[in-house]
Amino acid sequence: MPPPDRWRLGRWSALLILALAPPAWANMGTPLVWAGFLQATVGNFLIGAVESLTLRIAFRLPYSRGLVLMTFANYATMVLGWLLLKVSGYSLQSLVRPEQLLRLLPALLYAAVAVLFVLTVLAEAPFVYRFFSPDARHWRKAFNGSLLAQTVSSLLLAPLYLSASNYSLITQANIQPDLRFVHAPPAMV
Repeated sequence: MPPPDRWRLGRWSALLILALAPPAWANMGTPLVWAGFLQATVGNFLIGAVESLTLRIAFRLPYSRGLVLMTFANYATMVLGWLLLKVSGYSLQSLVRPEQLLRLLPALLYAAVAVLFVLTVLAEAPFVYRFFSPDARHWRKAFNGSLLAQTVSSLLLAPLYLSASNYSLITQANIQPDLRFVHAPPAMV
C-alpha cells in the first residue's frame, strides 16, 4: 500500500529544506570568489549591456552595436587587467618586503582601484570610438563616453563587490611589530 499523500509531501518538503539549507553551501566558495566567477562568465555581458544603454541614452547611439562592442571591450579589459595585476604583483614582491607590504596594503588597494579605473577608461575608449558613426567619431567624445560608461558601471559594481568582500580585514588590521602578543606555553618535563 503506497504511503498517504501527506507523507509524500512531507518527504519532498524535508528534501527541499535540506537542499536549500545554508550549511549545505558552506564549502562552495566565498562570495568574493563567486562574484569574480560570475563577472567573468556572464557579468561582463551584463556590464556591457549597462554601458551600452548608458551610451545610448547619453549620445543616442544604436544599442545593439554598442552591446557587442562594449561586451567585447569588457572581456578584453578583464584579460588586460588580469595580466597587469599579475605582472605588477610579481614586481611588487621583489621591491617590498612582506612585512612592509602588509603596512602598505590599504594604500595599495586604493591606488590599484584608481589606477585600474583610469586604465579601463583608456582601454575601452577605442571601443567607444568605434561605437560612433564614422562622421561623428572624435577621440575626446570617445574618452568622455568611456569615462561615463565606466563611472556608471563602477557605481553599480562597487556595492556588489563591497558586500561580497571582507576588505575591512585589509583596511582595519592592526599590525603588532613584535611578538608581545604571543604567550609561551609552560614547559613540561
